[in-house]
Amino acid sequence: MASRDSSKDRSKAATAGNHKTREARKPATAAIAEEAAHYQAEVSSNRPPLPEHAWADDPDDPDDFQAITRGMPGMSDEVQVGFIRHGLSANFARSLGQTFDISVGELAKLLLVSESTLIRKSRDNALLDPSTSERMLRIAAVTALATDVFEDESKATAWMKRDNVALGGQAPLAMCDNDISAGQVRRVLRAIEYGGVA
Repeated sequence: MASRDSSKDRSKAATAGNHKTREARKPATAAIAEEAAHYQAEVSSNRPPLPEHAWADDPDDPDDFQAITRGMPGMSDEVQVGFIRHGLSANFARSLGQTFDISVGELAKLLLVSESTLIRKSRDNALLDPSTSERMLRIAAVTALATDVFEDESKATAWMKRDNVALGGQAPLAMCDNDISAGQVRRVLRAIEYGGVA
């Protein structure tokens, strides 16, 4: 009988100890959650809001489209595949939009994503999916080739946006949404490089 009572007492003591441990954990968990919420609010308040129809001027954007474009000629296939599989950040898309001075809607159409998705991911600086990341790298690669051909970044971006007779009246940039059309843009650029018409 005494054995049963002592067993019950030990059980009660263990339960009370667990209850105290849980109670002790509550303030710590609440403090961590509060700190995380404060950090998130601070990050969000420091991030400039994304306008609905134009890209905000954000010179401190770490995901610089032009910097990636300059590095494309020497970038290995392995590195490019790594970028694609990991996903490029939405800030890279934002920088791309700024480079070509196009609206959020135009860029969303080019990348084959919804405008609301692009705005939300840009606001959160979230990673874009592999398909969208691949399209952005394709645009960077074609832009790098255009820069090499015209030997000037501003001329290259202007050419990418201009309707082109050799491309059926479409702008080269608009044709970078898939690899086959982008291949046609590359062929036109090679023709220009060897003395063809722009």
